[in-house]
Amino acid sequence: MRANLDLLADQLSQYLLNEHSADKINTAAIGNLASQLHLHVIGRFKTDACWPQPVWGNLQTSDEYPNSQLLKIKSDLNTLINSLATI
Repeated sequence: MRANLDLLADQLSQYLLNEHSADKINTAAIGNLASQLHLHVIGRFKTDACWPQPVWGNLQTSDEYPNSQLLKIKSDLNTLINSLATI
């Protein structure tokens, strides 16, 4: 199971770099409020509102994606996640 999580994190990182041209990828397993294991994979951009500070506790703005872009991202992520079902 851990190997699948590592593989998915790597695939998500590559997706963010290749499809969204992220400048940097931040990966963290922080769970102060959620008791279950979860992993954050965040594409960072030098144009981020809080760059180069961490996103946690520093975001003051909320940029919304157009619905068409959200549907594309959702489809891409579903494909990545479903690809692990064959491992």
